[in-house]
Order: sequence, then C-alpha cells, then structure tokens
Amino acid sequence: MAKIRTNVMELVLNEVLVGKKIYINENTPITIEYVEYQPILGEIYIKSGSDGYKINISRMYDFDLNIASREKIKPNKGRLK
Repeated sequence: MAKIRTNVMELVLNEVLVGKKIYINENTPITIEYVEYQPILGEIYIKSGSDGYKINISRMYDFDLNIASREKIKPNKGRLK
C-alpha cells in the first residue's frame, strides 16, 4: 500500500462512491468507477466506462444504496488537528 497525500473528502468519496450506481437523466443508472474531488469548484468528477461526468457537491442525486439506519452524530470531543 502506498502513502498518498489527499484530503479527507476525496478519500471518503472514493471509498463510498466507487462501485455505486447513480442515476443520470432521471432513469439511467451508471456505475461509478473513479472519483476525483475538486474542492475549489465544489464539484466531483466521476467516470463510468469511457464517459466522464461532473456532479455538484451541494446538489441531491439518486443513488442505489443499502443503508440500514441513519444516526445523528453529536460531537462530544474537540476538533481533530
């Protein structure tokens, strides 16, 4: 395993989104194969096959997900430095 410097958001997006299906054009699912986060633009570039797409970090999209439960998190410790 290689040591790579990246930001937390890109790491989380790669772990969560790669292999998931996102719906484009209302009913067309594509499988996300690669994710690149652009923090200054607030965009995520995703790749599926030979096609690339831009999605906005603050918009809502339809995904196929298996989520058993959603818990609210209340931080009770300080900020990590």
